[in-house]
Parts: sequence; C-alpha cells; structure tokens
Amino acid sequence: SMSMNINNNVIDNPTLDGFDILVENSATFNGTFDGNAVTGAGSHGFDIEVENNSVNAFILTNNTIDGSSNDGIDILAENNAVFAATIRGNTITNTSVIGVDLESENNTGFNITFEDNIIDTTGNNGIELRCETTSSTIAAFRGNTIQNTGADAFEIDLVGSSAITATIENNIIRNNTGDGFDILGTNNAVNATVVLRNNIIENNSARGVFITGAQNRIYNVIIEDNQINNNGNDGIFVRTLNTSTYACAINDNTCNGNGGPGVEVRAQDTASMCLQLLDNVSGTGYFLDHAGAAVYNVESPDGTIPGVIGANTGAPFTVDAAVVPVAIGTCGFPPP
Repeated sequence: SMSMNINNNVIDNPTLDGFDILVENSATFNGTFDGNAVTGAGSHGFDIEVENNSVNAFILTNNTIDGSSNDGIDILAENNAVFAATIRGNTITNTSVIGVDLESENNTGFNITFEDNIIDTTGNNGIELRCETTSSTIAAFRGNTIQNTGADAFEIDLVGSSAITATIENNIIRNNTGDGFDILGTNNAVNATVVLRNNIIENNSARGVFITGAQNRIYNVIIEDNQINNNGNDGIFVRTLNTSTYACAINDNTCNGNGGPGVEVRAQDTASMCLQLLDNVSGTGYFLDHAGAAVYNVESPDGTIPGVIGANTGAPFTVDAAVVPVAIGTCGFPPP
C-alpha cells in the first residue's frame, strides 16, 4: 500500500513522460498530483497504468500540460484493476495526439470524475474514453472546455461486453475538426446509459453529436437542453443498426445553422428504436429514417405523426412511412 502527494513541480522537456506511474499485482495506491507543470514531454504528460487486481485512487488537479509529443494524460486500467480518479481544473494544450486518453479493459472497474478542465489544440481527439472486454465504467464530465482538436472533441468507444453509465453536462465543445461528441459501439453486448445535457456544441467541422452502435448494443440515451449550432453536418445524428436496441430521448435542444438536419434518427437492419422527440428547435429540420426490418417507434402527444411534428419547431420534417407513432411514456422516459 502506498499514498503520496506530488505537488507544485515543474518538469521541462523530459525525454519520455512527465509522470509515469505503474501500479500492479494487487497493490493499493492513493496519489494526489496538484499544481504541477509539464512542458514539452517526449511522450505523455501523465502516463498512468494500473493492472492485475490493484486498487487505485488518483486525484489530478490544477496541473498544466503543454506540448506533449503523445497524449496529454494517458490512463489505462486493465486485468481486474479497480480505478477511481478525480481530474479537475487541469489545462492540457498543444498535444500531438489525444488530449486525455482513458481506457478500461478486462474486468476493470473504472470511475472517473472529470470537471472544469481545458483541452485546447490536439493532434487527434480531445477526450477519448474507451471501454472494452467486460469492463464497467461510471463517468461524469462537467464544466469542461474542449476546442481546436485535430479530430473529434469527445469520443466514447464501446468494444466487447462492456457497460457504461456516463453524464456529460455543462461543457463547451467548439471549433473542432471532427464531431463534437461521439458514441461508437462495436462487437457483442454492451449496456450504455448516457445523458448529454446542457452543453454548448458549436462550430465543429462534422456533426455536433453522433451516436451509433451495432451487434447487440443496448443504449439508453438522453440528449436534452443543449445548444448545438453551426456544425458542418447534422446537429444530432443517432443511428441504430444490426441487432441493437435503443431508447432515446431528444428533448428541448436548439439546433440551428447546421450543415445537415438539426436532428436525424435512423433505424436499420433488424434493430429497434424507441424515440422521444419533444420541444426541440431546428433551423434545418428533422429526418426520421428507416431501412430494412427495423422496428421504429416514436412517441407522439396525440398518437399521430402530425402530433410528433407539432411537438417540435422547424422544417422540413421528414418521416419514413415505417415509423410508428406510440403513446408518450412508451420508451420509458418521462415527458420533459
């Protein structure tokens, strides 16, 4: 067992990582890293790896990481590790690869609180959260600014039989080369419960929000009270395919000036979609698209497609003939 506080250090131009921490073999580690400055790291600013039944608690606060040749912060938890981290008030700038790379795999318990950080100018994604191989993740991302990234601002990758519960709220995501926020899922059963609330997602080169998954994905997604404007493609695009099952609530969002529909929701193959779509504003309209043998239900205040259309503001409103109106509450969400 080990506990340590490493605070207020200045590390300039290390050949490899600024900080390199490895915890393994059933060890217990508690570490606080506060007020440190890492500039010009030859690899990662922080490189943290925990594995092999270790139990870990990390606090990373008020650090500045600039000019890393790899990721700003790179965290890997694997092989039955238990990992909890609070990452708050850090500034990560000018990284050559990912701003913050978080990965859990192989029966890992992963609990992340990520608040009030600034990620500015990266070669790849701003934040990448990857969950795979029976890992279980609980994550909250609040009050962060993610801007000027070389790819997507914030990407969640779900691989293998993993599970995640995540809240993403009160963030500013802007001026990024790819999408503002993504969830991408492949392979085997995944249970994902994600809330995307009260964020500003604007001026990204591709989509504001893109959520997709295949092969037995089970997603429960709430997208509400966001400002999603002036993105290069769709404001919000949710797609279920193969044998996935989605329940999705898209409510009270403002989506104006986007290059595609403000809201596009597609069900295809033999997937299932249950959609609550209420009280949104879209300057470039809506597209509810269906293909294959998918089941696609959309909640309506009066049980009709015109009722769905009238519950939202903006045009055009295009609805495939295979989309079936159902009563409010069918998808399991309360009305907004």
